[in-house]
Amino acid sequence: MTDIADSLRLAFDLLLRGDTELLGIVALSLRVSLSACLIGAIAGLLAGAALAATRFPGHGVLVWAVNTLLALPSVVVGLLVYLLLSRSGPLGSWGILFTPTAMVVAQSILVVPLIAALTRRLVLDGLREGGDQLRSMPRLFGTAGSSGASTCSRSLPLKSWCQVKNGHMSNRLFSAPVSRFFSTTLA
Repeated sequence: MTDIADSLRLAFDLLLRGDTELLGIVALSLRVSLSACLIGAIAGLLAGAALAATRFPGHGVLVWAVNTLLALPSVVVGLLVYLLLSRSGPLGSWGILFTPTAMVVAQSILVVPLIAALTRRLVLDGLREGGDQLRSMPRLFGTAGSSGASTCSRSLPLKSWCQVKNGHMSNRLFSAPVSRFFSTTLA
């Protein structure tokens, strides 16, 4: 029992003294976790909104896969990332095994299904509750009512999205889920 008490005493002593090595470890851990959450949130929000707003062949299988990945054990993810990033793995030439980057990759893989499933559910609920209202609103990338004036030309924050749509990506697979997602969240 004294070993546990000694360990706790040492831990509190390091915290109270503000040990630089301990603070560096804590800062690294926070950077890794925040980076993984940010990457996972971006990917999960886009995937969840796309799954809620579009229908395509294999949609049900993809929804099933996202829901199944909610129960993915972190040990399995760690093993898969290790196998991918080890020297004999397909991404071994990157040389990032046992680095903070590899930890970000593994944690992002764990975060994406959580955020995707939650986003999908929230967007579906929003479409169900306000679907008629959302369908009657002008589309984000389309025209505004009978005047024909583009929503993009009237809204300064949307200009960058419109440039992507009009200049670089006129892909309907991109614009439809994004417009539905933003019309749901901005309404």
